[in-house]
Amino acid sequence: MKRQYNRLSKELYTGGFWYFVTICTDDMKCIFVAEGLSLQDNKFILNSLGKIVEQEILNLENNFRKTKVENYIIMPNHTHLIISIDEGATRVNFQKMISLGDVVGLLKAYTQKRVRDELNKNGGINPPLRNIKGVNFNKIWQKSFYDHIIRNDNDLLRIQEYIINNPINWELDSLNPTNLKK
Repeated sequence: MKRQYNRLSKELYTGGFWYFVTICTDDMKCIFVAEGLSLQDNKFILNSLGKIVEQEILNLENNFRKTKVENYIIMPNHTHLIISIDEGATRVNFQKMISLGDVVGLLKAYTQKRVRDELNKNGGINPPLRNIKGVNFNKIWQKSFYDHIIRNDNDLLRIQEYIINNPINWELDSLNPTNLKK
């Protein structure tokens, strides 16, 4: 069976817009934050896996021309980003125009590669990563991602506020495993 494309027209994802993106972990497992879900400065305290995700988010702008991460937050089992992609955006050292899917795909791939590299250090023993329970280190991300094209300043402000307040609203978050419908 052919997989149905769940996005709008492809042209809308190749630049000239800001995008609100949510990327979830495989099986919605809470694998990015320190035990106890502690907050500091209204952000979760990240474990070693969450820190890898954060480093790769911050590195996206080095991999793509005319692409910027405007805001982000890393939650226990997902991350939210606001990404701006200007028209004519390309990967560094490539001329092919990129899409939002390319940016998210590279973030997922680079994160996964970094995790494999970290696990293979010191003969395959990396206590900070190995101590994270319930992680399938071969697949930390769900297959797809959620996106929303930001339509105007009010939309942007609403989403920015959502990102800022997401950690303190974790108990009510629809992606919190205790709130997911079984």
